Amino acid sequence: MVVDMRILIPLLVIFAGCAARTPAPLPEVGEDGHAHYMQIPGLDVSGVPAGALKQILLDANHRNCECGCGMTVAQCLVTDPTCPNRGRLFAELQKTVHQARGR
Repeated sequence: MVVDMRILIPLLVIFAGCAARTPAPLPEVGEDGHAHYMQIPGLDVSGVPAGALKQILLDANHRNCECGCGMTVAQCLVTDPTCPNRGRLFAELQKTVHQARGR
């Protein structure tokens, strides 16, 4: 069996990149029976009071993404790197977290 290395090497590089990715946080089931993401990768929540953080995450878990995908903002930020609104939604969430630190 002859293997074309021009095909095999790029596939191995892609596979290695996928295997090295950190898995997305798993959602918890909220009191309403829906999935709630309690961590958003890349979002620095240090210094945010627990009550404020809980409210911020609840809002993100109940607000719908604006691209029409049917996901919540939190779910979209955690699971959909292709969302056209992702950057803006993340920036809005960062701003809310920053404001919560200053309270």
